[in-house]
Amino acid sequence: MIRIAFCGMGSIARGRHLPELLAEKDAAFQGYYVPSPLKCGDELPPTAVSYSSFDHMLQDPAVDAVVITSPNTFHASQSIAAMKAGKDVLCEKPMAISMEEGREMLRTAKETGRVLMIAHNLVLEPAFSLAKKYLTDGSLGRVLFFQGLIACEGPEGQDQPFPEKLWFFQKEKAGGGASLDLAIHGAHAISWLLEEPLTPVSHLAAALDKKTSLGAPIEVEDTCLGLFRTPSGIIGTLGASWCCQEGWRSPITLYCQKGVLHLYPNPDTALEIRYADGSVFTQPSIPKSLWPHGSGVMHAFVEAVAQRTDPQYTAQPALDALEAALSLTGNREE
Repeated sequence: MIRIAFCGMGSIARGRHLPELLAEKDAAFQGYYVPSPLKCGDELPPTAVSYSSFDHMLQDPAVDAVVITSPNTFHASQSIAAMKAGKDVLCEKPMAISMEEGREMLRTAKETGRVLMIAHNLVLEPAFSLAKKYLTDGSLGRVLFFQGLIACEGPEGQDQPFPEKLWFFQKEKAGGGASLDLAIHGAHAISWLLEEPLTPVSHLAAALDKKTSLGAPIEVEDTCLGLFRTPSGIIGTLGASWCCQEGWRSPITLYCQKGVLHLYPNPDTALEIRYADGSVFTQPSIPKSLWPHGSGVMHAFVEAVAQRTDPQYTAQPALDALEAALSLTGNREE
């Protein structure tokens, strides 16, 4: 039995990682650390340990692995400390807020022999696996260019009257806005589909709509758009925004020599392929409640820890996605 503890118990931990962990037959929830008392702990198992500090959690020999869901600025330091303490790590995206931190995470994983997985979930969705199959069977030919958009209403909840207190909107804690929250998902997914990283060319970013309670723009961008190219010459655009009133949207389109592949072109369609000969393939969206392992993130992590292998989707592509996302904030390191 793999015993897993959480650092941070925010919405992503309680809404995704914990339910998926409780569904795993070979893993158990050992406990958690949060810097302040939980507002809502009813969903936590009664046997869960509440650790007094992050170090206290790492010192517990009963903990085999940790899930890092703290604010972005702590991801690298906490992941590195956990691996050095002999714990395997599942870290929320972004893995870090600088390339230097991200590279240090990879070095530490290699030196300690610990599993390091970054929670990029799009590539684990059934539609992406199916899209990859069609891209690799030759029926579409070579990809020429792409368009991607990841958008939602934003990270703030209805119960937060002071947006400036939300760490997502604070430059020091978040490192960036929609770029590191949303665009990084698109960069990781598109790179996985193309099997090569995205090199930044140019970008635009701004706080268009999100404001503090006093009416001033938030500290980070709520919308960004970037132009990218790949080593093989594919070009494309990737945008992200916290200003989408339709809720979550993640359409990605790949324009190929023999057709066009659309991922999530509308809420009812997961995958649509329009071939040059006029034929069309359509895969309807599958309700998430029917996905065998939810997002698939926790299942992939538990499997990697149990088998002592690299996760199905290793940390190196996450580092490449981080570089692309940082370019959209103007923070890219040359």
